[in-house]
Amino acid sequence: MKFALLPGRSLRSRLSRPRGAPVAAEALESRVMLSVVETQTIRSVTPPSFAQDSAPASLDLSGFFVDQTTGLPDLTFSVTSDKQSLVNPSVSGSVMTLTFGAGMSGYAHLSVVATDPTGQRGGETFRVKVAAAPNRSLDVPLGPSRRTFSFVEADHSAALITLVGPGSGTIHMSGDQLQLRGDHAHGSNQQIESITLTGTTTATSILIRGRAHGRTFPIMGDISADGPLRGVNIKNTTLDGDLTAAGRVGRMQIDSAQDGNISFGGSSRAIILNAGTFVDENFSSGAPVLKVLATQWVNTGSAPETFTTPYLKDLLAIANFEVGLQLNGTGVQGRTLGHVRVLGAIGGPWRVVGKSAPLNIGGTTTDWAARFDSLARITDTGSLGGALQVPSINSIFIGGQMSNAVMSFTAPNTTDLGKMVVRGGMFGSVVQAVGNLGTIIAEAMQRSAISTGVGQLPAGQALPMTPSDFTNSSRIGSVFLRPTQKVIGFLASEIAAPNIGQLALGTTRTDNGGAPFGVAAVQIASLSARDQTHHRAFTLTALHDAAGLAAELAARHLDLQDFKIQLVG
Repeated sequence: MKFALLPGRSLRSRLSRPRGAPVAAEALESRVMLSVVETQTIRSVTPPSFAQDSAPASLDLSGFFVDQTTGLPDLTFSVTSDKQSLVNPSVSGSVMTLTFGAGMSGYAHLSVVATDPTGQRGGETFRVKVAAAPNRSLDVPLGPSRRTFSFVEADHSAALITLVGPGSGTIHMSGDQLQLRGDHAHGSNQQIESITLTGTTTATSILIRGRAHGRTFPIMGDISADGPLRGVNIKNTTLDGDLTAAGRVGRMQIDSAQDGNISFGGSSRAIILNAGTFVDENFSSGAPVLKVLATQWVNTGSAPETFTTPYLKDLLAIANFEVGLQLNGTGVQGRTLGHVRVLGAIGGPWRVVGKSAPLNIGGTTTDWAARFDSLARITDTGSLGGALQVPSINSIFIGGQMSNAVMSFTAPNTTDLGKMVVRGGMFGSVVQAVGNLGTIIAEAMQRSAISTGVGQLPAGQALPMTPSDFTNSSRIGSVFLRPTQKVIGFLASEIAAPNIGQLALGTTRTDNGGAPFGVAAVQIASLSARDQTHHRAFTLTALHDAAGLAAELAARHLDLQDFKIQLVG
């Protein structure tokens, strides 16, 4: 028997080099792809669900994980289960086998880790459902004659389910010796596998109130409605299944959800979401979202989760918000993405069609990949990584490091970036543009590139060398590097543009092991640095002639070794 994972997840596993590991000098065009994260892709699959007491099921993991560094099946695998008595996994080579506990049902979460020959690892967690046999099942009707129902799980946590307004429903339970007495279930090992609602309207609400036992909360399975809902309110209970409604849901308030998909139908009226702690959860709504208030929405694996809706007016997260925003702008008046305040990091794939308000965030994760049509400002109090594409932006502030990031600005004949301040260093990062770049300030620039107006360079060519290597007459206003203590300011990096203003690089090391790096332009107003290889400071001004520069360097006995100043006339 074969099985599959969660739908539409196109799972990826991120294999990272150890922090600080060296990265070889590369040409500018190669740096667009520069990252210390090696990505493995996994094909899309569907939710795994098994009947109770199923025969062992197997899956060849090599068909899901691909090491893009080598292209070879050189990975080793390990897997763990949070409910080993229910779903017990084992791995032989690349084949994972699942064995199911006799007479048991419920949900288990499997964590698969792939390791390459260098020790780099990546992984993914997914959910497995084991459905109860008919003799361990009980269907409880909800409707006019029964509006509430309560149950107690095996861990002694409990919950009360209430249906308000029009419609009816069926609660499908699993357990042993189940009996319905009034509005209460009796028996052992009770668990809610699903709640199915029919005939719902905009006046219908489903309320679930949990009662913890110690630090454990009751678990809720799938919830579905064939129409709209006024509200879904799940408190002190973990939603471990999927939540779907064929129509709009006016308000959703869920304390905890994991490894599932939330999907609502369409409407022109906006909805409000209160999300507590969400883990590996996808969300989609045909109706726009007026407000999201979240404690944290995190991604524990490598598969990106997405938050899809026409537009979102207000986003506030107390901690990380790692689900990727997909906003198509349908029906929007004004901004597609309104006020954004995330105290933690953002992540995942972002696509915002139309206008966006400034981003106020506490950092980004390595899998953040964002494309905006219009974005005025980013204020990031943490570090920034991942990828950003936008036509132009006024300002970017990064309170920490810029690490393994790619920024692409695509608007021609304008100022693509007004000012960027990075309090830490730029490491393994790329800033590239079509139009002008203003002022860039950072502590250091190592294994990084800043360029504008540069075309595709030949393989192995680190800097533009001929006029044809430039595509226009755009300009970099200034780059100021302010290294502290023993940090090298400009190391194994490139800065290139037809016209460059002031380059104050702080310190550099001209001996780069024979790998060329440096600066290329038609003209440079000024360039200054202190060479830590030869312990000499130098300042060069009004650079526009290669022969004149060579004569000046010879006259001043400056040996720049691997540091190249390429003047393209």
